[in-house]
Amino acid sequence: MEKLSIVQYADLEHRQAVIDLWQDVFGYATAHNKPELVIDKKVAFGDGLFFVATVDGKVIGSIMAGYGMQVIVGVWLMTCSLDTAPLEFALNGVLQGFAGGVIWVPLTIITFSNVRGEDLDETTSVYHLLRNIGSSFFISMTVTELVRSTATNYEYLTEHISPFNPMLKLPWVLGEWDVDTIEGLARLSKEMVHQAALISYLNAFGMLAVASAVAIPLILMARQPSKKAG
Repeated sequence: MEKLSIVQYADLEHRQAVIDLWQDVFGYATAHNKPELVIDKKVAFGDGLFFVATVDGKVIGSIMAGYGMQVIVGVWLMTCSLDTAPLEFALNGVLQGFAGGVIWVPLTIITFSNVRGEDLDETTSVYHLLRNIGSSFFISMTVTELVRSTATNYEYLTEHISPFNPMLKLPWVLGEWDVDTIEGLARLSKEMVHQAALISYLNAFGMLAVASAVAIPLILMARQPSKKAG
C-alpha cells in the first residue's frame, strides 16, 4: 500500500532534493525557471504553504493546499451579505491570490513532467489553450447561473408582494416599506433585485467551492512518469 507523506518544507533537509527533482522532471540542462530562485522567493515569502509531498515520487502537497484554500474562499464568500465590509472582500481576495500561487507552479511541473525540452514551446501553447478553454467554460457556467438565479429568485420574491397576501396586512412585517404607492413599490422592487442578485452570487460561490473540492481527489491521481533505464 502506498504511503502518503506531506510535510512542511525545511530548507536544510529538502532543498537539494527539490532542486534535483525539478531538474529531473524537466529533463534538460536549464530547467524552466531556476529552482534555486523559486525556492528562495517562496521561503522568503514565509506563508507556511510550501510542502514536500511524496507518494512514490508524486508531487501533490502544494496543489492540495491550494485547492483547499479555494474551497475555503468559496465557503467564506457564501457567508457574505449586502452588509459585508469591503475589507472582508479584500482579505478574501488575498487568500485567493495565495491559492492561485500555490497551485500554479506544481501543477505546471506535473503537466510538463514528461515533455522533452525541444517540444516545450508547442506544449506550452496547447497547455495555455486548454487552460483558457477550461476557464472560459467555468466562467460561462458562473455567468449563466448568475443570470438564471437572479431572475428566478426575483420572480419568487415578487410572488409574495400582493394585496392577497394576508401577512402584508401586519405592520411589523413590512416595517417602513410602503406597498400602497408607486414610489414605495419601486423602492421595494429595487431591494428585491439586490436580494435576488445576492442569492445568485452565493450560488456561484458555492460552485467555486464544489469545483475546488472535486479537484482535490483528482490531484491524488497525478504521478510523475517512471524514469527510463539508460
